[in-house]
Amino acid sequence: ATLIITVYFRTPLLKYQGFYEPDGFYHFSVIRAAVNDGFIIPKYLVLSGWPAHTYTGEPHGLYWVTLAPYFFLRFFGVSYYTIMRLIPVLFGIFDVIGAYYLVRYLGKSRLLGLLAMLFVALSMGDAARTSALIYRGDGFVTIFLIIALFFAIKIAKTNDKNAKLKYALLSGFFLSVCNFVWNGAPFATATYVVAFFFIAAYAFVIADRKMLKN
Repeated sequence: ATLIITVYFRTPLLKYQGFYEPDGFYHFSVIRAAVNDGFIIPKYLVLSGWPAHTYTGEPHGLYWVTLAPYFFLRFFGVSYYTIMRLIPVLFGIFDVIGAYYLVRYLGKSRLLGLLAMLFVALSMGDAARTSALIYRGDGFVTIFLIIALFFAIKIAKTNDKNAKLKYALLSGFFLSVCNFVWNGAPFATATYVVAFFFIAAYAFVIADRKMLKN
């Protein structure tokens, strides 16, 4: 039911053509150029700018969010235009599922996880970035931050040194992916740092010395 709510609040714009913002049309032009050039993202977009062409300054991951699924779905007749319009909704679903597992693992409560899931599904802030037709890097970054935080919590909860190293590498990797999809990823890093301190504070409050040490 929560996933249905997630989709319901993120698909009203589908009745319209194109994209919600001018940036969406620009990103569409970049993706079209990449597809026409063998999936190579252009350094400069030849259709924009005067007297010089506009530099493609967005992280390439912003475009691979569409190009990667299109590489396979094109054989089934799915266009990159359709993928671009719908892919934000998929990331909204990812946010909801990610919030469930993150909170459930941290709080050791299925009920808390379900509540977190519902709150994200109903969040108009999240919906404003993960609705159909809205193609923005900050709509794709959240799930990677959630995964990074999930592994950060696992660092704090394990005593095995090798496991801690593995989780630290995975956490750092997914945090770095944030930079691959959004220019404003330093905000994600700041959120990660603050959350890390909250995890330490949580361990202190519940008097879990092992977790705090880890």
